[in-house]
Amino acid sequence: MTWQVGLAKRVITPRTDVWLAGYGTKRPAQGKIHDLWAKVMVLQDPAGKRVVLVTTDHMGMSKTVYEALYARLHERFGLARADFMLTFSHNHCGPVLQDDLVDYYPLDEEQTRLVAEYSEWMSGEIVAAVGEALGDRQPALLYRGEGTCGFAVNRRDNKEAEVPLLRAAGKPLRGVVDHYVPTLVVKTPAGALRAVLFGYACHPTTLSFNHWCGDYPGFAQINLETAHPELMALFFNACGADQNPIPRRELALCEQYGRMLSDAVEAVLTGPLQPVPTGLRTAFAFVDLAYEKLVTRETLAPVAAGASALHARWAKRMLKLLDEGAVFPPSYP
Repeated sequence: MTWQVGLAKRVITPRTDVWLAGYGTKRPAQGKIHDLWAKVMVLQDPAGKRVVLVTTDHMGMSKTVYEALYARLHERFGLARADFMLTFSHNHCGPVLQDDLVDYYPLDEEQTRLVAEYSEWMSGEIVAAVGEALGDRQPALLYRGEGTCGFAVNRRDNKEAEVPLLRAAGKPLRGVVDHYVPTLVVKTPAGALRAVLFGYACHPTTLSFNHWCGDYPGFAQINLETAHPELMALFFNACGADQNPIPRRELALCEQYGRMLSDAVEAVLTGPLQPVPTGLRTAFAFVDLAYEKLVTRETLAPVAAGASALHARWAKRMLKLLDEGAVFPPSYP
């Protein structure tokens, strides 16, 4: 008995003038380096247990987008919440999504409408891709491996400008890093490659210009799919909140990091792989995390009048909610 694996993907590059996400500023798109993608992998074990993984080239997704998307998938395909994983690369050259970091961007009414329309369209493309992947289930063998890739730098413990100097002097960089590249490989029963799912713990913040691009994960996936035309490559971001690609802010560096990552995956593909035995178990639960303290009018007022536009937007929104009679919950699910 073997696994069943289904695959599908959709282009989700915006067709309207929605802003780019990341960096907390107004960022209208000025062009495209390459398309953005949503990709789907369905795994089903011999007992019929199935799970759906969706990866996207977005910076993040709000609970609004997640809940609306899951509701559509549950209604159409009967998918349990524990059997659906929605991931994103944390790419900063993708579009703003509805209700994501709402205080971060100075959106006007037009942008709010465009963002909502794009989020709805994008969700529909994902639903269609999930349906296609469910219909694409074929016998498969699963393998796992682990590579390494060394461009991520701990951004908390190293000043960005000093990193090239430290490297040139042969001095070690500071801070914790995770340079492992966990990899899941899907092959046909005859041994041909069908898909590879891989991760890396680092911000996709090589680029800060206003062009659609998947940053280094986008280039890594393109490299793998170009080298193996029969392959679908999917990326997920691991625990890289304190990691940046350094140096950065040049397209050539982005391409270089993408090549380094795809080379790490290629090394896994050509090395010894461990078979993944059949059998799936899934679980999901919301956990209530208590706030250390609740904001009040007294604590919000100086922030609302402060120098940070971002924090002022947040504080003013909180004050408006208090004016409307809101009672802030003591925890967040």
